Parts: sequence; C-alpha cells; structure tokens
Amino acid sequence: MNKIFYISFILIFLLMGILQFLGLSITMLSYSLILLLCFMLLSFLLIKKKITINSFIIINFCLLTWISISGIINQTKPILIINYFSFVIIPVAIYLLVKAINKTPLKINFLINTVIIIQLPVLCLQYFLPDYIMYSQKAISFIDRMFGTFPLSADHFLSFFLIMNIIYIGIKKAALTFFDYFIIIYSILCISLTNSVTSYMLLILTLAYIFFLRSNIYIKIPSVIISILVLVFAYFNIYEVLGLLQKPELLDMTNVKYIEDGSAGRIQTFFYVFSSDLSIFGNGPSAYFNPFLGEFQLNLNFSQLLWFYYDLGVIGVIFPILLIYSFLFSFNISNHLRIYLFFLVLAYSFSSTIFDQFAFLLTLNIFVSLMENKQIEDIQ
Repeated sequence: MNKIFYISFILIFLLMGILQFLGLSITMLSYSLILLLCFMLLSFLLIKKKITINSFIIINFCLLTWISISGIINQTKPILIINYFSFVIIPVAIYLLVKAINKTPLKINFLINTVIIIQLPVLCLQYFLPDYIMYSQKAISFIDRMFGTFPLSADHFLSFFLIMNIIYIGIKKAALTFFDYFIIIYSILCISLTNSVTSYMLLILTLAYIFFLRSNIYIKIPSVIISILVLVFAYFNIYEVLGLLQKPELLDMTNVKYIEDGSAGRIQTFFYVFSSDLSIFGNGPSAYFNPFLGEFQLNLNFSQLLWFYYDLGVIGVIFPILLIYSFLFSFNISNHLRIYLFFLVLAYSFSSTIFDQFAFLLTLNIFVSLMENKQIEDIQ
C-alpha cells in the first residue's frame, strides 16, 4: 500500500501535468488510477478482513444512492450515471488509502518540500514564456497556464497544496525555524504567481489564522468561531468585488442574457440557478457538464456546489457540506482547526469541482492526516 501511495504522490504532483501536456488522456488516467486503487484496497481488505465504516463512508453511500435516484427520475443515460459515481469512488478510495497507511504515520516531509521547491522555477517559466501553451496536446486557457508541475490548469489545487502546508507548519507548538519561514515565504511567492483569485483571498485568511493561533490573543474556541464568521463574510464580499471588476455584467444579476449566451460568471450563474424554482431531484447526473461531449449546458463554470445543485437538486447542496464535515470529524484534530479547514474546503468547492480531483483530494487527506499525527505527538 505504501508503494501505491508514493507512486500516486509522485505521479499526481510531479508527472501528471507533463503527461497531459504530451497528450495523455486525463480521463483514461483517472479511470486507471481508480481501478488500481480499488484493486489494492480490495486486496488490503481481504487480507486484513477489516472494513472502515464511519459517517463519511455512510454519507458517500447515501450520495451514491441519490445520484442513482436522480438519474432514474430524470431518465439520464446509464453511462452518465456511472461516470458521476466518480464523485464518490475517488474520494472514498483516496480516503481509505491514506487511512490504511496511516497506521504507520506518514513520513513525507522531504517529498512535500521537494514538490514545493520545484514549483517556483516551473511557475517562472510558465509566467515568462506563456506561449508554451500552444505546444500542449491538451487545450490550456491563457489564464489557467500557471499550474506548476500539477495537472493542467490546476492552479487552484497547487495553491491549495501550498496553503495546507502553511497551515501544517503554522499549527506546531514549537517555535518556527528558519526553514519554516523560508518555506512559508517561498509558498507565498508561488501562490502570487498563479491566477487563482480564490487562493489569494484564502492565503490572506490563512496567514491571519496562523498569526491568531500563534499569538497571545488566542484564548477560547468561541472567539475562533466569531473570527471564522468574520472571515467568511470578508471572503465572499471580497471575491464578489473582484468578480465585479473582472465581469461588469455581474452588476446586472437578473439579466439572463449572460446566461443564455454562456458568458455569465460563477456568481451570476449561482444567482440565476438558486433564484429559479426549487429543484428536488435536479436535472440528472452530468446535466450541467457532459464529460463525454465536453459541453457545458449553462455556463463554463467549475463549481462543486453549483454542479451538485443543478444535477442533483437541493439535496445535492447538502451532501458536500455533510461530506466535508464528516471527513474532518473522522480525524483527531482540534476543533478550531476543523472549523477552519471546513471553511477552506467549502470555499474551494464554490470555485472548483473537488470530489473528482486527485490532486485536491490527495492533498487534503495527506495534510489532515499529518496534522492529526502532529497533534497526537504534541499530546504525548
């Protein structure tokens, strides 16, 4: 299992972007990784004869059932329903993989730091030589070209990896070393080169959170909760202001012209979809985006919350919240950290699809597992 984990780590964070650039099908690679992980996990379960059943697994099973129900009611093609199962299979497979090897605490700080150090030179090349995207065998938009060694257009997930490592460094009780400060500053430089506006805001909030934890003003959990609520308000308002500056048409939120011609931004699409008649079962799996045709039915927006609402109805919005909550509660970490990570992951689910992304899910599982081990060591 450890070998599978390290192979997956190197493949996803260092090699996948190159392989996609050269023409490798991300769909075929994803299916291959899913089959490999499922095979290894099945073998592990047969040998150990022990199955992990907790609230996270149960909620994923409920989501699988709801996907099937929505598909049947909307008469969705079976192939689209099966493909939508990846939103359950990939998170569960990666979760069980990391949980399986977590019996012997992960010792991958060297690999993590190596991945981080490599990013800045690669990002500089991508920044100063933007025409490289013309040679890619897969389409890359100009704004999404800053993804380092991560999968194509994965600037969100590269930034998420760096932010999670900053949190991991910041929560330790001991004084920060020179190398710790170096990695934090280095990570900030890398994030500043990406085009992920969401990550810019979350980086600022994360640095404020770390300062709050390491200062004398950190007193009780209630004060942390109040601070998180303030940060949530600030995040969504700042995000909206920046969105309005980039897309003036969003000022006219009720104008459906932008929806009809496919030029609406994510916030306006949210407004349009959620202000329409309440949908219980949604429009069926893959109704918002058909992966086999590569076509968006509304606007070119990647958002787990938006997709789940449009495809699975109002219940679909509840599932991401329950999944993130149950996932974090399956790890032994402090409540204030759990609250902040919940907000962090939910914010990315607003801006990206996260439940089918190996880079995001592996990052999340690795660092939450490392944070759990760190807090256990601190207690001992």
